[in-house]
Amino acid sequence: SFLGEARPGRGPMLRLVCALALLQLAPGTTLRRTPPGERDVTKAITRSAGHAHNYRNVGLTRAAEPGARIVAQPLPRLPSRRFALSIELGHGRCVYDRAVCALRELRMHHLSPSRGIATLVTRPRPRLLAGAGLVTWARSSTGLYALNACRIVYDEQTKCSTTVAYGTLVGHWIAGEEAMAVRIDRDGLVTFSLLSISRGSGFGVILFPFLFSMQRGFFVEQLTVMRRLARHGHSGRRR
Repeated sequence: SFLGEARPGRGPMLRLVCALALLQLAPGTTLRRTPPGERDVTKAITRSAGHAHNYRNVGLTRAAEPGARIVAQPLPRLPSRRFALSIELGHGRCVYDRAVCALRELRMHHLSPSRGIATLVTRPRPRLLAGAGLVTWARSSTGLYALNACRIVYDEQTKCSTTVAYGTLVGHWIAGEEAMAVRIDRDGLVTFSLLSISRGSGFGVILFPFLFSMQRGFFVEQLTVMRRLARHGHSGRRR
């Protein structure tokens, strides 16, 4: 089920805040007029290799309580925003295996013109290593693409589930963590779910109230793309 309500449009205010943000870019955030290419991804991950996470309770999505929040400096008690979304992908082990493959290859924004997640490793892999770098990007209402480096926090697998989580690094306008999981139950029903807990960081503390729709669009796209990939294979296109 999709959780959370859409907020009223704040286009003019968001444009104003983004314009101000251009004057105070954090070292971990890059704004671009075009979607990032492979060279941009490599540069962002390499540049952030020595950066620490910008929150203290890394791994909190493993067993997050309903009131869990990101703890970061400054303003450690700042409220956090939580997204908990899920969708049914289909039935059977084949659907589950396709979904796990898509999850491990970070293809939950496959073919999207405005959002994405990428790592330096593009070949199929049995597991994403904790500490591996990745990049997320999304197009804002200003038309600019915000490119941010993050890092894998954990990749865990059981007989019936696979979970991958990543967290933000110093310089990101958001401090937070997203866990994405594919599960199959005893009846063969396969689901994809995600949990995101985040708050503003640095200049992003000012920007964060205006990012609800942008964040929700990022996560909802993951649900719809994962369902398409699980049902229709590697290309994600209907046959």
